[in-house]
Amino acid sequence: MFQIKAVKFFIAFLIIPCLPFLVQAKEVSEEKRLRIQEAYGKLLLYFIQNEGQVDGKVRFYERGSGRRIFFREDAIYVSLFKREKEEKGLERGRAVKEEGKVISEHLLIKPLNGKLVEPVAEERLSGKVDYFIGNNPKRWKTDIPTYGKVRYREVYPGIDLVFYGNQS
Repeated sequence: MFQIKAVKFFIAFLIIPCLPFLVQAKEVSEEKRLRIQEAYGKLLLYFIQNEGQVDGKVRFYERGSGRRIFFREDAIYVSLFKREKEEKGLERGRAVKEEGKVISEHLLIKPLNGKLVEPVAEERLSGKVDYFIGNNPKRWKTDIPTYGKVRYREVYPGIDLVFYGNQS
């Protein structure tokens, strides 16, 4: 008898705290969605130092919603993408959409008659990035620094090219 009560208590102890996460999320109102998007847009960009987690020619990169920017000595690569939503059918009277194909555009930025030199990171941020690639701990990258700006010095005489900003 004691074991059955203990098991019931243990199960209740594990499940009850998780109930808020198990309840199906309500549809977010348009007003709330706009407030969330506005708050997200105010988040600062952060630039990640490459320590082998991406192509070796990349010195720093930035990953945002729908974009990747790679900073190299010879060029800046911008990759823009979005996933189309395709209508799957109706469920409970509402249209259900599923992830469709990815649409992407790629840009290569090089200054005309100018030069790019090694990009330099500025304004080290407190945040760090970790990459756990596969099961081999030798491939894992931890405590990778992030920065608030990336600067190319003297792209043209007296002109630096500086990348910084927020998510919008």
